[in-house]
Amino acid sequence: MEQLRRRWRNALKTRGRLFLASIMALVLLSSGCAAHEPSDAPAEVIDAARAQSLISAWEEQVDGAAELGWTPCPDAPEFDCGRLEVPLNWSDPVGDTTRIAVRKLSPASDNAPVLLILPGGPGQSGTELLTDLFDAGAHPEVAEQYTLISLDPRGVTGLQAADLPLDCPTQAQECAPSEALSRFASTTDVALDIEHLRGAVNADQIRILGYSYGTYTGALYGTLFTDHVAYAVFDGAAVAIGFSPLGYERQAIAFEDALDRFLGACVVGELGSCPFTGDVAEAKAQLLQLRALLAQQPLLEDSGDTDGVIDGDTVTQHLLATFYGPRSGWAGTAGWLLEVQSASAEAQLRDTGQAGESDREEQGESHDADELSVPARLSHAVICAMPDAASSQDPEAGVEPLDGDDFFFVPDSATSADIDAAAHACASGLPAHLDTRIRAEDGRKYLVTSVLGDPATPYTDAATLADALGAFLLPVEGEGHTSVLGQSPCATQISMAFLANGELPAAGTTCAGSAS
Repeated sequence: MEQLRRRWRNALKTRGRLFLASIMALVLLSSGCAAHEPSDAPAEVIDAARAQSLISAWEEQVDGAAELGWTPCPDAPEFDCGRLEVPLNWSDPVGDTTRIAVRKLSPASDNAPVLLILPGGPGQSGTELLTDLFDAGAHPEVAEQYTLISLDPRGVTGLQAADLPLDCPTQAQECAPSEALSRFASTTDVALDIEHLRGAVNADQIRILGYSYGTYTGALYGTLFTDHVAYAVFDGAAVAIGFSPLGYERQAIAFEDALDRFLGACVVGELGSCPFTGDVAEAKAQLLQLRALLAQQPLLEDSGDTDGVIDGDTVTQHLLATFYGPRSGWAGTAGWLLEVQSASAEAQLRDTGQAGESDREEQGESHDADELSVPARLSHAVICAMPDAASSQDPEAGVEPLDGDDFFFVPDSATSADIDAAAHACASGLPAHLDTRIRAEDGRKYLVTSVLGDPATPYTDAATLADALGAFLLPVEGEGHTSVLGQSPCATQISMAFLANGELPAAGTTCAGSAS
């Protein structure tokens, strides 16, 4: 069971985490945990002309110099680690500065084009993503063609986080964005950092591969600095409306639909042993009952070196991680649920009560907070800077708010109210720099791809982004979140060909995803 448990915990650390992390951050916002004091300086929407003027002012301040100080990374010597100095406030180039963690993997050739890898989130590490994707010689056909680069966006704790100007009580894992930094950590600020990074690596143009929230970052960068984008692929597209209360409701429904498909496959025997019986509605009722039982009577798990708790939240997180991945992982989750169900039944028979609230306090939660949540201050800066941050759960906007005991992922009415309140909290303490709306002067620079069964960033979001950019939209059959350099060789091949020279597939092309 421990091996399966580690699998879902690791899955939540890569690319996704959008659903739970954003919900948690918004609820924190609505309770006042992340509100900023109002600033005397009004928030400013940064358009392309203003963005270029900010870059020019900073370059004049530093006399065009941008040193990264590349050295071999201690954790992975085949990669180089660097730090890029940028202004804390891009509107104040003579004020305080901060340093951004950057990581690269260089090919044998000296003049390879730059491919920038952008992580999901908000709150995920680019240095960690780059290492995960290309460690131990993975994807050599890509690593040999490009200088691969990624960065940790402002406020993110990554593999090189120790030098970032964060509040760090004891160690890097406990860092959180400071008040000063979080006011200047919007996606627009990150896009300005990327533009300075482009100059620092002496690239006239860059290619971009963005995942999840990284697609929004890349699209905004392209909106502000269109001439400096050669080609960009956006996988698992995230759009501004997707981070609003309306978007979270829509996303929760998508996870609910994925759960229905999982349970449907489970009860008809497609996943091997299934812990549930009956039709989908009956199976979901049994799952809800199991989660409620574990919430009241968690299981203690002794893995040999660590003790953990399997409770109702563990079941929810395991299923979230499952639906971030391809359908090929469904059978393993069905088996894990069967193990948990059997262990829970045995615990009830013993009626020992060993996993009560007092034991939960001694053993700790079943997941690590730094793995599952985005710091609330960072989310405030990122989400409240988006054009659609205050879009509420309005039935006239296309989705009627849902709540009820028959749903597993759809928030109850109390949580929905908290999320709505968080949106209105954006009216005060806005970040300094607000995002302009995504647009493109040349849609031929962009390819958007999405898995049709993706619950984290539903396919409709990919269609919305493709429309905004005038980009080619490549559907991928299957389940899970993202596919390039992952579950779909077809999407990977098409994306790499596009990044190389702008080559697009025939109209109407659909790729296969992971085999079931």
